[in-house]
Amino acid sequence: MCAPRRPIPGRPVHDPATLLPAAETAALDEAVRAGSLDGAPRRGHIPSRTLERVPRGMSTERTQREILVVEGSPAQARALGAALEDAGYAARIAGSGEAALEELRRRPADLVLTDALMPGLSGYDLCRLVGQEPALRDIPVVLLTSLSDPLDVVRGLECGAHNYIATPVEPERLLARVASIFEEQAARRTAPPDAGVPITFRGRHFTIRAEREQILDLLVSSFEELARASEALRASEAQRALQLEREREARAEAEATTRRVRLLQAVTEAALHRTELDAFLGEVLRAVTQALGADAALVLLCAAEGRDLEVRAAHGVGPELSAGTRVEAGRGIAGRILERRQGMLVPDLTRSPELGAARLRRVLRSAVGAPMLVDGEPVGVLLMGSRTLREFDEADLRMLGLVADRVAVAVDRARLREGERAARLEAEAANRAKSDFLAAMSHDLRTPLTAISGYADLLLIGARGPLSETQLEFVRRIQRSQRHLLSLVNDLLSFSRAEAGQVPLTLVELPVRDITGGLGELIEPQLAERGLRFEYRPCPGGVSVRADIEKAQQVLLNLLSNAVKFTEPGGAITLRCEARGEATVAIHVDDTGPGIPAERLESIFDPFVQVSSEEPAARHGVGLGLAISRNLAHAMDGDLTAASALGAGSTFTLTLPRAPGS
Repeated sequence: MCAPRRPIPGRPVHDPATLLPAAETAALDEAVRAGSLDGAPRRGHIPSRTLERVPRGMSTERTQREILVVEGSPAQARALGAALEDAGYAARIAGSGEAALEELRRRPADLVLTDALMPGLSGYDLCRLVGQEPALRDIPVVLLTSLSDPLDVVRGLECGAHNYIATPVEPERLLARVASIFEEQAARRTAPPDAGVPITFRGRHFTIRAEREQILDLLVSSFEELARASEALRASEAQRALQLEREREARAEAEATTRRVRLLQAVTEAALHRTELDAFLGEVLRAVTQALGADAALVLLCAAEGRDLEVRAAHGVGPELSAGTRVEAGRGIAGRILERRQGMLVPDLTRSPELGAARLRRVLRSAVGAPMLVDGEPVGVLLMGSRTLREFDEADLRMLGLVADRVAVAVDRARLREGERAARLEAEAANRAKSDFLAAMSHDLRTPLTAISGYADLLLIGARGPLSETQLEFVRRIQRSQRHLLSLVNDLLSFSRAEAGQVPLTLVELPVRDITGGLGELIEPQLAERGLRFEYRPCPGGVSVRADIEKAQQVLLNLLSNAVKFTEPGGAITLRCEARGEATVAIHVDDTGPGIPAERLESIFDPFVQVSSEEPAARHGVGLGLAISRNLAHAMDGDLTAASALGAGSTFTLTLPRAPGS
């Protein structure tokens, strides 16, 4: 026996697996080489799944015709022989073309079944040599070939082959072809010389009377057309396979794009709906790992006190890299990304120990990271990775960079909100402390001032004996100073209550005349003392507002008192009212004072700001009157504004909501 046949470069070799599985073929070949047939198909036996395809009773002519099987593979040769013997033929086996020729010379066979491609003497060569020997030339030779090339047919005709069986060989097709050859051979021996050539095709019998050249031309041209059609079909199948591959790649790319779009959408929605930073980051990391197929992800933020990084949120890493873990600037993959401000791919952290701390290498094998930048300034690093070796690509890096950009903006906004909230809480705490201080101070100051007023009253009525005129004047000055100081203390107390929202209000609908009607009489002594004219222009009788009458009069009296203080003797003050449509009513206090610079018209409503610091009269208060008045106006759903021009006087306007139907 010769060694198993080796394929000839550039030529297809038929697959023997149709008759015998490859594993069994190899095992049988080895058994034959070792000289043992244990486990090899014996005479009258082939594998059960082959037997199922062997037709029984295909022809009545099964009287031990001898068939020589020429096959380089011992296992496949025995499988072919077993199939033939199962069908009633006597099978002989030769392992090479040379051995087959010697066997035929020793004892001719009724048919030769040979592999077309064998090392040494090929099936084509064997067929040619058989045809050249007179004692053998009438033996039909059947070639086993893939018929993948039209030249196979031409070579077969050239060497005188009788027939072909295409590989891989199917038992029922093999036996049908062998039976057909013997039937045609018998018919030709009994037919008259001019009766033509009898053939059997697909179970039907035909008689061919054409000349040999005509038959050959027809068969070759037909096969050439079939081969061309087969090549076109294979090309079409290859094109279709290429198209299917492109469609698969396009579908995979579309699916990847869809996952990335959904990831960006998830990040955007999380940024819109998650106001708490840690909850937002956790949701983003879960979306990243799911969309990009990673096992773990981390967000490291720049520490407030330096350039180091600190793990703020983590997903899938366990306790090794929990929140709060610090990473030094420039160290590891995260530190390098932050330092260079560009993304990085690390296929294997175990081969790059300088890029992965021991804690990171215990969790991840491959990693990819992107910097989180806002206006070019680093906010942190977004990192993801796989526990097993995985080669992340540039598409993963680009996608992670897009996510990192959005996360950076969200983190920056969250930090601003946190800073604003902290500043607001701090300001509110300071404001409460100030209000508490003012309230306590006002209470502590009012007690001794009340005692001073009481003792001054006792002195004036002579409770301790009569006083001289000079002494009485001193006591009156004490009373005036006490009342002024008490007024300042009351202003402080009112302001602290207004800021704390503790001013009680009784809002009712009432005519504007009820608020403004008696105010002129209350300031009449101050007007006379300063030599000022006063004019009152009331609103129509039917105009009403919704307000607290006591607080509204307090605001207007403060405005009138300021007008008296800042208007030079001989000047004029006007109190007037006008309805502004159906919504509001405006009450104006006009004066002919020196006016207020335009740049100070808003600041005069701030606490402890004087209307003017140039006139001695400006020192009569601590600068809380207008602040308190505006707070009261706002508390009544109104407003207090000012208009002025230097040298042309000022106008202060209290706006109140108009009562419906008035």
